[in-house]
Amino acid sequence: MDRTDVGLKAVAKALTDVIGPSIDPKDPLAKEQLKLAVDYIEFVRARYDDIHARERFDLKHYSRMADAIGKSGLPSSEASRLAGARDEAARTLADVEATTPQVRTAAMELAAVVADVVQKAPSFGSEVRHKIEIAVLDATDERVAMERAWYLPMGFDPTPQLAGDLAELLKG
Repeated sequence: MDRTDVGLKAVAKALTDVIGPSIDPKDPLAKEQLKLAVDYIEFVRARYDDIHARERFDLKHYSRMADAIGKSGLPSSEASRLAGARDEAARTLADVEATTPQVRTAAMELAAVVADVVQKAPSFGSEVRHKIEIAVLDATDERVAMERAWYLPMGFDPTPQLAGDLAELLKG
């Protein structure tokens, strides 16, 4: 049984109860840094169980973006390269035993190919470039919605009631 949550809780408590009182009261920066560290540990505790789902979201996100970009009329060499990366991503998504690091690596590899194609978009002609731009913009909405929900526990969102449901967004 995984005890990561218990360990993180113990670290946060030790920082708060043992380290905190030993900080020089005349050092506000140290107090602030301690609070930030404890808050981030609590954030990790809140999101720990969702990390694999987040990595799968990333892979699905880049797969959908690659699908849309692949329909933009790319030159055949770029279309083939993108299709190969997309196919590899699909194999990883279909593998129920794919580990979190494997899913993360597949997402990063696909993201790198997508980013390279996007950077080359101006050389593909205005119509193809425009379709690629639309694909990127369309994909941005789901990314922003998920990131907003993901970081909600940090308390920075001025309108948290408008954030989407993380579990639903991660299903992507």
